Amino acid sequence: MTGHSTNTAQSASPDDAGLSFASELSGFRLCLEERVGHLLRRAYQRHVMIFHAHLSEFDLTAAQYIALANLLERGTCSQSDLARFTAIDHTTIRGIVSRLKKRGLLTTQVDSSDARKVTVSLTSQGEVIAEKAFTHIDDVSEDTFNGIDDTEKRALKYLLRRVANLSLEVVEGGPQEPVKTPYQLQLDERVGYLLRRAYQRHVTIFQYYLNEFQLTAAQYIVLATLLERGICSQSDLARHTVTDHASIRGIISRLGGRGLLLSEEDPSDARKVIVSLTAEGRALSAQASARIDVVSEETFNEINEAERVALMYLLRRIADIPIA
Repeated sequence: MTGHSTNTAQSASPDDAGLSFASELSGFRLCLEERVGHLLRRAYQRHVMIFHAHLSEFDLTAAQYIALANLLERGTCSQSDLARFTAIDHTTIRGIVSRLKKRGLLTTQVDSSDARKVTVSLTSQGEVIAEKAFTHIDDVSEDTFNGIDDTEKRALKYLLRRVANLSLEVVEGGPQEPVKTPYQLQLDERVGYLLRRAYQRHVTIFQYYLNEFQLTAAQYIVLATLLERGICSQSDLARHTVTDHASIRGIISRLGGRGLLLSEEDPSDARKVIVSLTAEGRALSAQASARIDVVSEETFNEINEAERVALMYLLRRIADIPIA
């Protein structure tokens, strides 16, 4: 990615910036279902729902399962290698290891030759859970594919690897072959993993270009939806952004605390909350929205127009979004 930032947010007052950018974006349309980042999120959300439906008895998150399955496949490994193999950041992997250890599924040990190094192993109970969960994972992948044929599956995985930049990835220290076991996870062949990696890269790109606005992707979508639609009820905002009601309440509360949103009871229905942008919210939304096309372009990662059309079509299929 090349650098791409301005200091407009600091140099102009919120009202002046709002008028300027709102004028430039007077016809702004977010068109969420035409945004590759949104479709990646929707597809990955659906995959996670399928995962939980198939593996509910094990009380595992998708990330926890991936950690267990890697240890089942590879045997004992260092915590840092586990983070690398699963593409989960070090802070998150420490939390996963800690929670699974409390459940008696993992053990950890400080390396005798390097006190900074922690090795992680499955317990006998962890091995049993990982083996049982593993038997469900092909069904999770198949349901995630949502009926697309074998040619489309290959195309989708190829395109997701391109978007996720996996083909260009260099692993520090070289590849490490897993111990040969009947449990070959083959993460980079799993559609759920590829969706996660592609969406992670999109979020990284989003944060790079919109860093100065201090917004999460979910917060931006709420602001941009209000910029596009105007005043909106909280429930309609949740529906338009495909965000659950608990999360939308939290987003509204945080953005309201920053002075970007106003929320008030509907005078005709006390159960209904109406949400609108403040002048400062309009200014920030407009400035952020001026960069969103660049985020989408970077996310596509130089795939050509025909590939983009194919990717968007396939993402809609697996996200279970009606195709016009």
